[in-house]
Amino acid sequence: MRCRQTAKLVAKELDLKIKFDKRLREHNFGIFNGASVRKWINFMISHNRFRVRPQKGENWTDIKKRARSFLKEIEKKYRDKRILIISHGDVLLSFHWIIKTLSNKQVLKNRNKIRLNAGELRKL
Repeated sequence: MRCRQTAKLVAKELDLKIKFDKRLREHNFGIFNGASVRKWINFMISHNRFRVRPQKGENWTDIKKRARSFLKEIEKKYRDKRILIISHGDVLLSFHWIIKTLSNKQVLKNRNKIRLNAGELRKL
């Protein structure tokens, strides 16, 4: 919802057309959707976030896979065009991970530097 609201505001200001894509959706936390942040954090700290999925959820590798699919499609479709992508933290982190060809270890070690802040604009 927040992401859609942001996209609508930006599109209106810049006179752009919006194209929504499910691959840009928020991290699916599965059984932790709607749960306290503490439960989710405890799960992530105690498990490998690249391999282990919460029940009915996804891990970082799953997010990277859908982010890669999205990037390949827009690269083919919009070659040499400027594209503004509005999405969520883990998807945007995945774009950086893919484009900069980082290892899982590099992503984990540098995730706080890689992760975008709310409202931040970054060129990759």
